[in-house]
Amino acid sequence: MLDECCAQFESRTLRYIEPAKCTSRENEISAGKSDKKLCLDAGSLSVKESKTVPDEAVSTTFHLSMCLRRRGLAYEFSNLISFRAHELYVERLMKHLTSEPPIGFQSTTLAQVMRADREVFSYLAHNVADIRPGVNLVRPLDAALEDALRDCNTAFHLVPLPKHVAKEDTPFGPKKAFTEHSSGSGPYQKGKGKHKGGKNKSSGSNAAPKGYAGCVGRDAKNRPICFDFNLSSCTKAPVGGSCPKGRHVCFKGGCFKTHAYKDAHQSEIPAANE
Repeated sequence: MLDECCAQFESRTLRYIEPAKCTSRENEISAGKSDKKLCLDAGSLSVKESKTVPDEAVSTTFHLSMCLRRRGLAYEFSNLISFRAHELYVERLMKHLTSEPPIGFQSTTLAQVMRADREVFSYLAHNVADIRPGVNLVRPLDAALEDALRDCNTAFHLVPLPKHVAKEDTPFGPKKAFTEHSSGSGPYQKGKGKHKGGKNKSSGSNAAPKGYAGCVGRDAKNRPICFDFNLSSCTKAPVGGSCPKGRHVCFKGGCFKTHAYKDAHQSEIPAANE
């Protein structure tokens, strides 16, 4: 990675370095493999050794942050982007993962953040004429990083996406809806629908698992909460995000903060469930 950044400095050509390619020294030592090949160079035969290192995992917010930090150090070493400017950029980029999405939309995902990161470097390559520092030692890529993050093409990748409406979230299933429409009846027919008995049944459970007093299954905006995240673990979404089972927030009634119930309210866990 250091060689790649220095090569970009020498050639004055900025190229995108994927976060997965920003491997740690530990990974290079423990998982790297050396290959020896015979090479014919200028009429002489020699043995050259090359080393292949597997890509880093970027499936979690922590791993992605570490990879981006290594890239920032490499660009600082090559005198193209200051480490401080790169860190501020990464902080603003990763902040989108914890921002509260509008109702009906899901939180920004890691995949969206990585697509936006690629778009930023595409912007830099097209809009910064000379990537080297000038005579005043100011690095032009430092200021351009902030402009690139505000560019509409980058912002497009970070926009929260709408949630897919599941069948159980609709007032009635497709088959039932077709039958009622064709027969002239509707969801407010006597003895059916939400006015039956004066009760309005919403999809999902509003109560947490048995024994967890004061806990609920939905937040203040009636959005489902993931029980696995609160009671054990769930890796299908970051903290504050949403997985197929619900939001990764605390399911204690009135709390709904970005922490797991088992971590922040450990003293309230029933003895039988500890």
